[in-house]
Parts: sequence; C-alpha cells; structure tokens
Amino acid sequence: SSPYSGETPPIGSIVVRSPRTLRGIVIDPHLHFGECYMHETLDVRGDLEAVAAAVSRLSTLPTWRDRLSVYVTPPNTLRRVPNSSCARP
Repeated sequence: SSPYSGETPPIGSIVVRSPRTLRGIVIDPHLHFGECYMHETLDVRGDLEAVAAAVSRLSTLPTWRDRLSVYVTPPNTLRRVPNSSCARP
C-alpha cells in the first residue's frame, strides 16, 4: 500500500497480486480490471463501483483496440441494388 496525502479521502485501493495483472491494467484497464477481479488476481479495498469508475476515468486515452479499429474497420459499402431479385414488385 502507498500513503495517500491528497485533500480528499481515498475512495479505495487496489491490491495487485502479479506483475501480469499490473501490465494488463496499465495497457487496457477497461478490459483487464474486470477480468482480473473475476480471476482474483486483484482485490479492491473499498467501494468496488467507485474504484471501477475511477479506473475507467483514468483511462481517457483510446485503447489499442480503439486505435486499431480506425485502420481496420471497412467503410460501409452497402448500397441499394435497383434490380435485385429479392425486391418486391
């Protein structure tokens, strides 16, 4: 644990049980926080909902998935086909 010297009281703390868990939280907290909590590789001391919201707020930068989706998502190419055999008469 680390000493907290802020003006407001802490909402809780996170106990990380492995270096892999810490890396996951740093790389993609939106995915790894819940996964690691579920697999019991991290513990939350305090209000779980408040701590999860704080972790989410700290991750304001787009995740690697968000950055990658800009380059991989194809544009919408659906068009109406005028002479479709499935069209109603």
